[in-house]
Amino acid sequence: MESTIIENNPQVSDTTKEEIEIINAQVHNLKNISLKIPRNQLVVFTGLSGSGKSSLAFDTIYAEAQRRFLETLSAYARQFMGELERPNVDKINGLSPAISIEQKTVSKNPRSTVGTVTEIYDFLRLLYARIADGYSPLSGKKLSKYSPEQIFELLQKNYFNTTITLFAPLIYGRKGHYNELFIHLLKKGYTKCRIDGKIQDLNKNLKLDRYKTHNIELLVDELEVAIENIERLKNSLQTTLKLGDNKLMILENEQNNPTLFSLNFTDEETGLSIEDPSPNTFSFNSPYGWCPQCKGIGTQKKLNPTSILQENSLPLTDALNYNIIKLNKKYISNIIEHYLVMNHTDSPKKLKEILNTPTNTLLQQTPQTIHSILTEIIYRHINNTFRIDINDYLQDKLKQYPESPLILKLKEFLNTCHIISEIPCDLCNGKRLKKAALYFKINNTTIADLGNLSIAQLYQWLKHLPIPQKTSQALVQQEILKELLPRIEFLLDVG
Repeated sequence: MESTIIENNPQVSDTTKEEIEIINAQVHNLKNISLKIPRNQLVVFTGLSGSGKSSLAFDTIYAEAQRRFLETLSAYARQFMGELERPNVDKINGLSPAISIEQKTVSKNPRSTVGTVTEIYDFLRLLYARIADGYSPLSGKKLSKYSPEQIFELLQKNYFNTTITLFAPLIYGRKGHYNELFIHLLKKGYTKCRIDGKIQDLNKNLKLDRYKTHNIELLVDELEVAIENIERLKNSLQTTLKLGDNKLMILENEQNNPTLFSLNFTDEETGLSIEDPSPNTFSFNSPYGWCPQCKGIGTQKKLNPTSILQENSLPLTDALNYNIIKLNKKYISNIIEHYLVMNHTDSPKKLKEILNTPTNTLLQQTPQTIHSILTEIIYRHINNTFRIDINDYLQDKLKQYPESPLILKLKEFLNTCHIISEIPCDLCNGKRLKKAALYFKINNTTIADLGNLSIAQLYQWLKHLPIPQKTSQALVQQEILKELLPRIEFLLDVG
């Protein structure tokens, strides 16, 4: 009687029940199913495939809860939602609004990491693109970078009441006679260049030794840094930066050691200039940032000659026939068979027997030396001479001959006998990124180094990140950390 009163009382919600009651559910495979589910508890439906678990959970209980919720909305809102059909069930009691989390197939992108899936790595890329310092790959020293305004202020501060010469760097460390360049500069009205450290007058017949490397800087202006020449200094500065591809050199008349300024990251010792990074520079999911050899995977599948020799269950002829086929098999197998025949060794014998037989006198060497000889032969002639990546090779052959039993058998063999090894990329050393991305560091750490940290270590690194001296960079770092730290804290809380 009490339950009847509760059900019929319009002022008491149906959700005050301590259970959800389903009566005669007939959705899909369900045949008049009636049951009671306790509320505020974790309930699991189990059963064979096709028994109706999803039909009961999603298509009955959740569908009815969603339909009832939408009915509570205004007519105006419901016109945008569309009508939901009532599931085939006689009655459901004790039902409240519900949410549904359906199973989802996880992406199998080999480049995916915890950082990319949680978008943490995206913020790190932005952080490095905006505040990272560049370091020279040649000298290892920090690269300098200026804005036009900073250069203008430095010139006034450091060279006030001093006569300076502005040069635009044109050629650095390149061979050639450059006669055409000198003629072109003469036509534009320029008369002097600093060539290999010496200022020379330009003429139509000026040629350099084409087999020597040269440094050429164009003399743009010579003036005294004074109040009356401020406007001239500003204009000459703009012209020099334009002609020098965002670089200029300043030389005091009494000295011969020029000072280099650049709008890009530049090594003052070597003159090496590096373009400003963008977020894509640090992305191993983008052709702009990934290592050109491993395409951002960090590893490569390579033929491992040592694995061939350690595969004790394979006859030598089988190893040769499957692994060297289509890779100039005849040439390589003849070399190895030559060693075996010379010493009356039966080539079909298993490799284990060949290496472990005491009476074997292959070239009068020890088994360890035999192992080294065969490894060197296979490695040299397959990996070095032909430069073949077996995985790429097989993929190309499968495209050409998709139904070829020989190629399919070879691929199956290589995958099952562990002759193909996944090793770190020898170009990026497993760091996934092109070299240019590793020239930039924050707190002496590259973004690849951060990728090797645990979540807890990354959190501590970000918490103790020093504040940049530039106000603009400090603001950028502050805003990025506002997004990064809560995400990492959430991961740490989840465990």
